[in-house]
Amino acid sequence: MNDRDELRLVRLPMGGVFASGTPLKITTLLGSCVAACLYDPGAKIGGMNHILLPGSMQAGDDGLATRYGVHAMELLINRIMKLGGSKQNLRAKVFGGAKMLAFAPGLIDIAAMNSEFILEFLKRERIPLAAYSLGGTSAVTVCFEPTTGRAQIRRIPRQEGREVLAHETTCEARIYRAAPRLIEHSSTLFKDTYE
Repeated sequence: MNDRDELRLVRLPMGGVFASGTPLKITTLLGSCVAACLYDPGAKIGGMNHILLPGSMQAGDDGLATRYGVHAMELLINRIMKLGGSKQNLRAKVFGGAKMLAFAPGLIDIAAMNSEFILEFLKRERIPLAAYSLGGTSAVTVCFEPTTGRAQIRRIPRQEGREVLAHETTCEARIYRAAPRLIEHSSTLFKDTYE
């Protein structure tokens, strides 16, 4: 057993945002959702979010704002800066956006929209992309160490992946009903340990 195995584990739920300058691991389970892992390698501070939907809410919060991409990214960046990180030094690793259903014509492809959103956001904010694994058809577990920037993903067996998708779909429907929203938008790209 090495030191990495003994690090505290923080489990990030949908809509979760967590940042730290302490050695630990942040983990989350993704289907069509995406997670952005941001870190300042000089300050050894970083964090992760779990984005359910792209874009941002126009009005109202009801505790749902961090499930939208813009809010989740702004909150993560602000938390890293509050801990002593610098926005100019941030690096990103992004994961998720799996297309786990065959979409019929006319249905919204949330996975593709999430992937496109996160890549466009990073480009617009000039945050370099150090690694990514977006798209595909498998759910993944992401494990990220905010002080080192090290990330690992594990592909999830199909049956477990269906359960993830069912949970995400239920949450997406609830959020859509609960708050007005503004959605921005399909990148399906691919790369399992990201140093």
